[in-house]
Amino acid sequence: MRLSGSELAEWRAFERVEGPIGDERFDLHSAMQSYWSLRPHLSEDADDIEITDLMPKWDEVERNKR
Repeated sequence: MRLSGSELAEWRAFERVEGPIGDERFDLHSAMQSYWSLRPHLSEDADDIEITDLMPKWDEVERNKR
């Protein structure tokens, strides 16, 4: 099944409104769970850790393989 250009534009607009879909959303949920599991074990000085720090960076992994 192929998407037309207008269908692809509609899906991109949907994702901007509703948030990521598919694997990216699962990565975000996993990072959120990791963050809230890790948070009680961190010192008070560790306020600079963000949920996004715990998300995989797939594009960087691919670049490093080359």
